Amino acid sequence: MPMVFTTGVTYRNGYPELTYSVVFEGDGKHEQKDYPRYMSFALGDIDASSIEAKEGGYDPYALSEFWDKHPKCEASPQCAREYLTFLDSAPKITEVQFHTTGLKPLIERGGCLETVACELADTAGDALILFKNKDRADRFVTALAYAVKLIGEPPNLSSSTRPFENH
Repeated sequence: MPMVFTTGVTYRNGYPELTYSVVFEGDGKHEQKDYPRYMSFALGDIDASSIEAKEGGYDPYALSEFWDKHPKCEASPQCAREYLTFLDSAPKITEVQFHTTGLKPLIERGGCLETVACELADTAGDALILFKNKDRADRFVTALAYAVKLIGEPPNLSSSTRPFENH
């Protein structure tokens, strides 16, 4: 499950803007070891219109568990039918996709080893986050879109919006 942390502040757009990191925890023996394990981006760099959730393919962990239990399934017509029945009820993942304005490579992605600090692997203009739960993906999309739209607007510095100023 992804976790989101505030990891810094940038003044790239002329005003303070928080930088976020999305970190993925491993959850099983079928985890992809070379998959980027964190990404970091500034909300102001994200194109709000690009944020979306889509139904993805089948949960690879569920598929792997099926194949672990049926290692010679391809050779059996009965097992092949069982596999098709399994697919009717197999869980699907939900993909959350977004990109930076102009697809500029401003999203940092990297990996972490258990005994060593995280290292930057590459920068990209787009991101993909996988969720096992569609409701969580939809809530993440709503929150991210709201935050990007909120931060993407330059702050209103009129006196009526400055709460700590004495009138």
